[in-house]
Amino acid sequence: MGNRDNSDIIVIGLTGPFGSGCTTFAKFFDKSPDKEKGKINFIDYLRANGYFPGENGKEKELLDNRIYDFYELLEKVDDILKRPLNRITEMELKIMLPRIFKQFENKDKILKFVKNERKKKYSAFYADKENIEGIKERIFSGLKVLLEEREVLNALSGETSKLAMIVDKSNPEKHRFKRISLSDIIIFKTLLNVDEKEFDEGENIQKSVEEYNKKVKSMAEEKDINIDKKINEDIKAWYKNFSKVTQLSKEELKKIEEYRKLMQDFGDNIRKCGNPYDYKTTYEKKNVISEKLVREDQDTKYELVKEVKNLIELLGKKENHKVFIVDALRNPHEVLYLRKHFLNFYLISLFAPNKLRKERIDKKGKDSFNKDDERDSGEGVKGVELLYKQNVTLCSTLADVAINNYVAEDEGENEYFTKPFRRKIEKGIYSLDDFKRKIVRYFALMINKGCTKPNDDEQLMNQAYAVAMKSNCISRQVGAVIVDDEGYIIGAGWNDVGEGHISCGLIEIKDLRKGLDESNPIGIFQKYLKYILNNKVEKNNTEQVEEWEDLLKKFYTDIHEEHCVCFNELSSMKKFEKKFGEKFNKEKDNIKKEVDKTYPDNLNLAKDIKEIIDKININKIYQKKIEHCRALHAEENAILQSARRGGMGLKGAKIYTTTYPCSLCARKILQVGIREVIYDDSYPDKLSEMFLQEGQKRVDLRHFEGVKPLGYFRLFKPVYNQKEWQELKIKHLLEKYSYKSKEEKKR
Repeated sequence: MGNRDNSDIIVIGLTGPFGSGCTTFAKFFDKSPDKEKGKINFIDYLRANGYFPGENGKEKELLDNRIYDFYELLEKVDDILKRPLNRITEMELKIMLPRIFKQFENKDKILKFVKNERKKKYSAFYADKENIEGIKERIFSGLKVLLEEREVLNALSGETSKLAMIVDKSNPEKHRFKRISLSDIIIFKTLLNVDEKEFDEGENIQKSVEEYNKKVKSMAEEKDINIDKKINEDIKAWYKNFSKVTQLSKEELKKIEEYRKLMQDFGDNIRKCGNPYDYKTTYEKKNVISEKLVREDQDTKYELVKEVKNLIELLGKKENHKVFIVDALRNPHEVLYLRKHFLNFYLISLFAPNKLRKERIDKKGKDSFNKDDERDSGEGVKGVELLYKQNVTLCSTLADVAINNYVAEDEGENEYFTKPFRRKIEKGIYSLDDFKRKIVRYFALMINKGCTKPNDDEQLMNQAYAVAMKSNCISRQVGAVIVDDEGYIIGAGWNDVGEGHISCGLIEIKDLRKGLDESNPIGIFQKYLKYILNNKVEKNNTEQVEEWEDLLKKFYTDIHEEHCVCFNELSSMKKFEKKFGEKFNKEKDNIKKEVDKTYPDNLNLAKDIKEIIDKININKIYQKKIEHCRALHAEENAILQSARRGGMGLKGAKIYTTTYPCSLCARKILQVGIREVIYDDSYPDKLSEMFLQEGQKRVDLRHFEGVKPLGYFRLFKPVYNQKEWQELKIKHLLEKYSYKSKEEKKR
């Protein structure tokens, strides 16, 4: 285990597709935002919204008054709705409901509106008791939001809050937040390694990179900026230098057309072999000795994140910084490394729709957006590549918190945002203010566990994740929970085979070699495999078993007795081979003949190229077919479980799913009348989205945001319950925090 003696340090890692808002989040904690452009940081926001600790409790009074006004509003509206005469219509309810919910702060205006509307006459659609109760429920929900905000304020206030040692109460401009950019570290490493090896990735890019390095080095000399290879003890001076040179380099690097691809290449290469310019050295060659991986401190996949760790430890020790925001993690092993070495490490994944992300990036990057985005997501990454390549999809599954970011950091910085931008979501309008309010909520949970409770989305999505753990699928575990319009669970499911069958993840190769009778559950699996080979079932044929072994050897380079195999994968590969195998092999032979013609005088080179061609296997290019899978998907399993019990339909229900529904499940969701899908997936499936939203009958789609399973109990389980905490506080037995360091206190 790493050094975990850092309980007073909080490390917030950020991940998410590029353009989703990681930098916007990180800049919120910057020391000196550009206030002329209307930008504010964390401290400014706390002060403006009544969250700032201290100052005679005026902010608390402000929030308390809003709460009491709301109580009064609830009482008066309730009185109006209960009057037996002049019943209001359904139309009036539809108009009044959002007004009440959005404008509750201006209670007089709302009450006047309600009274005026009641005077109008409508001939039909008179409101019933259920509709009236619905209005009261919405108002009551708004009140609960305010009460929870007050709990967050309490968590950030006073000497018993850890915020007291992060922000100087007497001078709020002094605080101990520090942003660390992983892209800055990548750029810095390109400067340190530029002379070590030639850049080998296309002539045009090579020329651009060489010019970039020469220019940056020349500018660094002109401005007297020293490029130190290692972080030194004079951390303040080193970090100042580091910031200058990386900013200078970033400005130059962004002028290169392939900027994003270069950054992806540099990052992958550093994790693969330690050198950003080295495309030839393999990860195995660099990190495997005598068939064993090297120690963690020598493993190149941690090369970037080790620099992050060094910076955090030195800045924490020398400069007394307490909260570090790391922007932005792209590899799951970097996440696991920080989680191992820092007790209070939390990962936040950010999400924004593709269309919006495209508009946020500069014009140069739009042409290559889809290609870069696919690479960023980790699409197609498998085997040893999982260790060093970027994989935002996997990083997001490791997150403690998910945040949706539908707005720009600055409306003026991008053409798309020159007009005020607002995106409608479930219950209103989403703004930059909402984005920052959520950041404050999650930060409050980090410094004071359990200061507020899970909302409905958090509770239900975590239940979906809980049932996902029952799945024995060897590819991935997915869970789904269906709730009625009142929020009660009426169905739950996970991806797995039907009743009476054994999952792929429970059948090992050694079991299949036993040749069990087909009446046995494992024997049935063998029967499936025989069908794959011949498209027909033959009993008591020993040759089929031998052929099945050949099938495994053909599609898997190495397989052990304790391993399991995916029926879907084998079936899809075999079907693909039957359809295209002959043509594929013919094309390989034609290419080898062309190689002989091209290099008649260089037989050794021709031989090497043909050997590479022979290694190209058809199983590398096959596509999995959903219909070949033995298992039910989580969403269809949840729907079927609900139908199996009967008694009520699914019309108007919601489904919470830990991934985005596939196209087959999307059709079922639409057909049974589910009105909303809440999913947790950074890269939604476009075809499924079309099925759910393009017809006359549409299903609402919403990306989940909130605390995820890895953070659920860490953030919501308090050390003491409320009663215990109150008793300890009265007796002055709770630890008090101060901005002053231990040395300053002694003086």
